[in-house]
Amino acid sequence: MRTEAIVLRNIRWQDTSIITHALTDDYGRISIMTKGAFKRKENVMPYFDLFSITNFDLYKGNNMFYFNFADSSKVSGDLYKEPISFRVCSILSEIIIKTMLDNYSVPNVYPLTKRFLELLSEAKNKVLFFSAWLIKYISFMGYRPIISDNKDELVIYEDGIVVAEPASMVGHYRRVSFEESNLIKKLLFSEMSEIMKFDVGNELSMKILDLIIFYFKLSFSINKLNSYEELKKFLNGVI
Repeated sequence: MRTEAIVLRNIRWQDTSIITHALTDDYGRISIMTKGAFKRKENVMPYFDLFSITNFDLYKGNNMFYFNFADSSKVSGDLYKEPISFRVCSILSEIIIKTMLDNYSVPNVYPLTKRFLELLSEAKNKVLFFSAWLIKYISFMGYRPIISDNKDELVIYEDGIVVAEPASMVGHYRRVSFEESNLIKKLLFSEMSEIMKFDVGNELSMKILDLIIFYFKLSFSINKLNSYEELKKFLNGVI
């Protein structure tokens, strides 16, 4: 079968082979075994560059797909030059691997992720641009937040509802300002080609991402995202 896939992670297997976790439109997240990847006459490794968009020819085994050949591969322009770009893509990879089932396609996730990678190099604020990918991904996965803006101060519930009634707060919650809630709504409902032009300060963009990560972890019952912690450490030394 032929399919286009986004490479999420590579694991070396028995010295000469690799197992690749990838995202596809038709099959969702899949595992690809490439036997003898490091011994082939043709250098196939460029097809497995992290976060590349690659056209694969595969055949299906009992537990995974197997590499036959690939005929093209494309990587976002500044991915390996811009540290923030690579770090937000690492969070994306960790999130998909932890939350998507093997061989189960979720509508809209692949086109969203492909569009994100294609536009990333041109995005004015890459952290905010990634926040847009994440809030849309959460929505497509069935955890879309309900946002109300009756007052200036809003609250995010663990069940995804954002309201302005402190008396009704239960469980874990985070307070957000009207400005923050309004920006999250724009990220949720605007096209990625529009969001890439948003010019927001680093401090606010990181706060927005932190709020969305908080909501994501509660919704998917995930305690920690290692790649997100690495991004915060990096930005603390930059901003």
